[in-house]
Amino acid sequence: MKHTFSLSLIGAALLAACNPVSNVKNNLPDESSKSSLAVSSRGSSSATSQARSAMNGVSSSAAASVANSSFPMQAQARTISVSVDNWSFSPATMTVRKGEKLTVKLTDIAGTHSFAVPGLGINQALAPGQVASVSIPTDKPGTYEFRCMIPCGEGHKEMKGTLVITE
Repeated sequence: MKHTFSLSLIGAALLAACNPVSNVKNNLPDESSKSSLAVSSRGSSSATSQARSAMNGVSSSAAASVANSSFPMQAQARTISVSVDNWSFSPATMTVRKGEKLTVKLTDIAGTHSFAVPGLGINQALAPGQVASVSIPTDKPGTYEFRCMIPCGEGHKEMKGTLVITE
């Protein structure tokens, strides 16, 4: 009986340490965790083996719980491919959500250009045939113009597009 109580406390302590958000209010494991730690008081050998089983289950289930709920998964960056050609970007409009991780993959088809988003402090120069990736901060909602900042000929002034970051 004494061992059963000690093992139950150790199991509960390990579970609480591995999953600190399980029940922050009173530092107790949630209901699903309690059932895996339940130990019978019908005999020390049975209780000990059940406690060991519960302890073995803690390492894998607590790890899965921590991986799934305690730490938010890092969102993978969304990649938008943009062709940069003489006097145009394609697509010329991009819409993303605030906080979304965004990478713009630029492919310069012809001419020397740049991809500049002055409102976000971005200016990536591109040589003909070059491919470059640019991470775009999306923490400030708004409509941002992107454009070529390298004089590239008669259509240079029209070489622009729009990046929209929504709430």
